[in-house]
Amino acid sequence: MKGYMGKLLRVNLTTQQVSEESLDPKLAHDYIGGAGLGVRLAYDEIPPATDPLSPDAKLILMTGPVTATSLGTAGRYEVIFKAPLTGILCDSSSAGHWGAEFKRAGYDGLIVEGAAEKPVYLFIHDGKTEIRDAAHLWGMDTYQIQDVLRNEVAEPKARVVSIGPAGERGVLFSCMINDAGRAPGRGGNGAVMGRKNLKAIVVRGTQQVESPTSVS
Repeated sequence: MKGYMGKLLRVNLTTQQVSEESLDPKLAHDYIGGAGLGVRLAYDEIPPATDPLSPDAKLILMTGPVTATSLGTAGRYEVIFKAPLTGILCDSSSAGHWGAEFKRAGYDGLIVEGAAEKPVYLFIHDGKTEIRDAAHLWGMDTYQIQDVLRNEVAEPKARVVSIGPAGERGVLFSCMINDAGRAPGRGGNGAVMGRKNLKAIVVRGTQQVESPTSVS
């Protein structure tokens, strides 16, 4: 499928399991990607009575078919979750470079479920995913952590989305921050990430995405 990598990444922080799933072409066609596809997945996977700050809640990060291509708005990604601020399903988008870098790592979307016992971060790089200890990062703000993590994973071109002290403490209007100042700023996604003990998601990808307007 042009414009898609054809894979979703699922990470269960409770069991520490990482798995890949094929992207359903019909879902991609019907819901396009980004918010549409992410909300469809959330509707299917998050029961209405789920506590937004419980391990049963899920955090979905989704790209669209133009992400990481030469087309306009090609850097954006969506975060879909049940909002602790309102108690309803929420989607929020962010610009910057994180979305494109994640897609070039080989995936159209990431589904995070469960909760880690101790602080962790994810390092996703060209089809490989590591769950790493983040105890030494807890308490850092979202600007400071950018260079720290790039040095730690030895990838100066890596992109980082993370939470700061507000997300760690479950502040209901806290948000994730990527690329030193970009934010999917609605709904309290930072609190969801914090309750999962997930400090950051670091991505580095070198794979090419075929533009949906390309001619074979």
